[in-house]
Amino acid sequence: MSQRVSDFDYELPPELIAQHPLPLREDSRMMVVERAKKRVDHRRFREFPDFLARDDVLILNDTKVIPARVWGENDGKAVEFLFAREVEPGLWETLCRPARRVGKGDRVLFGLGFDAV
Repeated sequence: MSQRVSDFDYELPPELIAQHPLPLREDSRMMVVERAKKRVDHRRFREFPDFLARDDVLILNDTKVIPARVWGENDGKAVEFLFAREVEPGLWETLCRPARRVGKGDRVLFGLGFDAV
């Protein structure tokens, strides 16, 4: 079964997106998925160690999200771009939605005379 990135699209109301960290970070909510039991539970991050087994490996990810979401136009149709990482100065890896509206080498207009290929 083939999957598309669009299979994972969902609407998230802005009021459900945390704007600031909690005073006590361990009070943050955490979703726990137990695949074997086909169960989803909502807990607090302070409980995280309770879910680790003796031989588990924990990998920490310290990447940052940059506020780089812009909307452009290709052939008169709106396209959303999320700038993921700068490959080299002035050259960015991006995700776009819907991806089918943009092909390699297409010129996208961003307004105010700014465009990109």
